[in-house]
Amino acid sequence: MSLSVDNLLPLLLLLPITTGLIIGYFRLTGKSLSSRRDKNTVPPGKYRRQKVFMILRALALILIVLAMCSVSLIRHAKDVATIFVADMSSSTITEHERMATFIEEAISYRDEKDMVGIVAFGYDSQVESKVSSTTLFDGFTTVINPQFSDLQKALIQSGALFPKDVRKRIVMLTDGRENIGDIARQIGSTLDNDVAIDFYDMSVADFGEVQVEAIELPKQGEKNQIIEMTVEIQSNVSQSAILYVYAGNNLRQELTIDLDVGDNYIVLTDTIVEGGLVPYRVELIPEKDTFKQNNQQSTFIMVSDMPRILVIEDDDKQGQNIINMMSTYAHVEVKHAKELPQEISGLIEYDAFVLADVAYADLDETFIENLDEIIRHQGKGLLCIGGDNSYGLGGYKDTLLETMLPVDMDVKSKEEKPNLGLVLVIDKSGSMSGGQYGGVTKLELAKEAAIRSTEILEEKDQLGGVIAFDDRTKWVIETSLVEDRDGMQDMIATIVPGGGGRPYYLPYQRRWMI
Repeated sequence: MSLSVDNLLPLLLLLPITTGLIIGYFRLTGKSLSSRRDKNTVPPGKYRRQKVFMILRALALILIVLAMCSVSLIRHAKDVATIFVADMSSSTITEHERMATFIEEAISYRDEKDMVGIVAFGYDSQVESKVSSTTLFDGFTTVINPQFSDLQKALIQSGALFPKDVRKRIVMLTDGRENIGDIARQIGSTLDNDVAIDFYDMSVADFGEVQVEAIELPKQGEKNQIIEMTVEIQSNVSQSAILYVYAGNNLRQELTIDLDVGDNYIVLTDTIVEGGLVPYRVELIPEKDTFKQNNQQSTFIMVSDMPRILVIEDDDKQGQNIINMMSTYAHVEVKHAKELPQEISGLIEYDAFVLADVAYADLDETFIENLDEIIRHQGKGLLCIGGDNSYGLGGYKDTLLETMLPVDMDVKSKEEKPNLGLVLVIDKSGSMSGGQYGGVTKLELAKEAAIRSTEILEEKDQLGGVIAFDDRTKWVIETSLVEDRDGMQDMIATIVPGGGGRPYYLPYQRRWMI
């Protein structure tokens, strides 16, 4: 057993308690710190009772203080249970025999009542031997996924194997190179459960390792397209390596690269020369490496083959320029308008059609109907090149070909706008000279609005007149076309306030008389 104290601060209360007990003792016995017992002492019977009470109070106070300190007695188990957790991932493959030897020797030195369990782990964890006092070990037999090393999961599962009422201990045999999970998050909670953890280093001396993590390619491409490829490589040492790039079974590139410690990203370009589903594979040959199995990666790209385009010409052969432009990226076939296939099966093999300045009269009606069918329902393309024999001049108007094209064959006349007549009536009475708008009078605002209204008028529009009124009405501008806009605006600017007010019907009456 052992004594456990969680909080030491309440122990300071023992100082005043001890002082009080000493003072009470001297009062009880009739003594002082400098003299012996006085004559008038407490009677013997009463003295014994008070002494007992004092001792009980002292014990009660001490127990209260100990309770405040969270004092507890811990009973330690006599039996010891040890679980050996062995890292079976690829990074320790050369050390598996050394781990087995270490565990065998440790088991041979155990006491009769000591219990031992064995767990092997990589991506997953497997129990080699349950926790028992009769455990025997003759090498690892479980099958583990060695591509990953999950120390956190192994520690969790191992901690769940301990029986009750034993002293718990975990011995981890690993190089610490976890690539999944986070053991640092688990160690604290494992220690809180009274589990001792020991690590036995299984790092490989002069361990050099390179791994091709991934290849990034576009998901889709076209034949003869130049694509960009990114190869991600991890290395734990700085070194040189040779990188081979294959497209299908063809070696496309071979280059020497320099690798730094950590992540390396190699960016390459390649021209697609095949159609369909094209596999790409990279293979790396480094100077220093332990495991060759992770030195290659592969992926694929879906390549659309070069499109087939049918160019339709007449005797003038107006499609030569566009043929030259498309030949690099497409299979271009050229046919005369009189040689076109009449069946849909003969047209559906093409991806697009080009009418190179071809008159409608040179095209067969059946061909036009089939062309409309596959464009609407098969998603084929149609390009029509203008010229002397196409569109309106080529007789496309009111034909099925016109409905297929996003243009009209007639030249539409310009839309006519109606003429506008504008009459402006402005109040110039004395009340309009007020300046509640930042020092600008109401009349000035009205004149500015009238001047701006003339800006929207065109020359064919009429300014039906500008009438200013107070107690009288006055024509500032008579009805006329907008021929001298600046002059009209200057005349509006000459309006000044003055005169009395007059009912509004007078200027309106004058306006309707225009």
